Amino acid sequence: HRVVQEGLTNAARHGAGQIQVTLARSGESRWVEVDVANDRAAGGPAAQAGSGLVGMRERVHAVGGTLEAGPTGDGRRWLVRARIPA
Repeated sequence: HRVVQEGLTNAARHGAGQIQVTLARSGESRWVEVDVANDRAAGGPAAQAGSGLVGMRERVHAVGGTLEAGPTGDGRRWLVRARIPA
């Protein structure tokens, strides 16, 4: 829940428009995927690895997961994606 909480906080603080949260676990997968995506603010500063992202990454890695954060391929949205063992 901390990944979702911090992802929402970052999106509200630095983003614009809608925020989308997706939780997924397909079939017998041993992984849960958590995505928090938001529209990027026009003309806003480039995103940096602040203490929120660092804290999320440390928490996810501590349980054997991975965390990615950055702009989507088209650069219009920001995505935080965590893959956590179920």
